[in-house]
This record gives sequence, structure tokens and C-alpha cells, in this order.
Amino acid sequence: MTKAADEVYAVLKRQFRGELLRPSDDGYEQARVIWNGMMAKTPGLIARCTDVADIQAALRAASSTYILTAVRCGGHSLAGHSSCDGGLMIDLSRMRAVRVEPEHRRASFAGGCLLGNIYLATHPTAWPFRRASCPTRERRDSSWAVDLAGSRVTAASPATKWKDYHGDGRRLPGSC
Repeated sequence: MTKAADEVYAVLKRQFRGELLRPSDDGYEQARVIWNGMMAKTPGLIARCTDVADIQAALRAASSTYILTAVRCGGHSLAGHSSCDGGLMIDLSRMRAVRVEPEHRRASFAGGCLLGNIYLATHPTAWPFRRASCPTRERRDSSWAVDLAGSRVTAASPATKWKDYHGDGRRLPGSC
């Protein structure tokens, strides 16, 4: 493990609710696997987030130590951008909650959510969600919220619906 990964681990272990995995930990090998095995990398630390507070803490720790950082949503990055060698992998793959608001015809979903999760949650409402054919793909272009109106899906405006965070963990202006 790199010195930067050791520093991030020391900071996060006091406040992180999710799982922190180092290369010597049980479960590390399984957690570092991404969809494209040809792009397999070995992060110095994997932070498996359980909520937004974990994401913020991981971003703050990464920013303060200048560690190489990758964010894993569903793990489908063909080019391998969801992992890194020696750095910090912020893993959102356990954050797959979908909240459906029928009265507003809107669904919000967490950063690790896959299309299959969205299909299952919105199916009872009969709302169409036709964006890809693979239910295991993550929603990169609108990973926080979508507006389900009529017979089409419109990605939410970043200024009104997305939750964007600065490198130090603060929510950016204009985020909801």
C-alpha cells in the first residue's frame, strides 16, 4: 500500500460507515474486480460507500492527500476508469437505492445504481425507461435523478436535479 493510501485510511477509519479494504484484507480481491478484466488494476485502498456522507468523507480525504482517485459506479468502465493502481477507489456499487415519486413523475437513484434497478423500481408505474439494452449498465449521464415525463426520458438538469460535490466534499452551488 502506498503512503498516500495509508494516510487516507488513517483519516477515513474514524468516520467512514462503509467498508475500507486494503490489499491484505479479506474481500479486497473480489471488491477490486471490474467488468473489463483486461483493465484490472490494484488500488491501494477501496472505500465502499454506503451513503452521501461516506462519499463526501472519501472526497475530502482524497483531496487533502492528493492521492490518485477513481470512482466506481456500476463497474462497467470499458476503459478501466473506475479503478486505479495504488490509489483510492471510491466504490459506489453498494448504493443502488431507487426512490420513485409518482406524484411528480420522477425517480431518483444512487450513484451505484444499475439500469436493472431502475427498470424494477419504475416498472409498476408503467413509466418507460428506454436508454440501453443491458440492465447491468450504470447510468453515467444522469446518475442522480431523471424526470420521467410522458413517453420519453429526459435527463435532469445538472443545475436543478444533480447532486454535485467539490473535491473537498462540499455540495456545489446549484445542486439540489
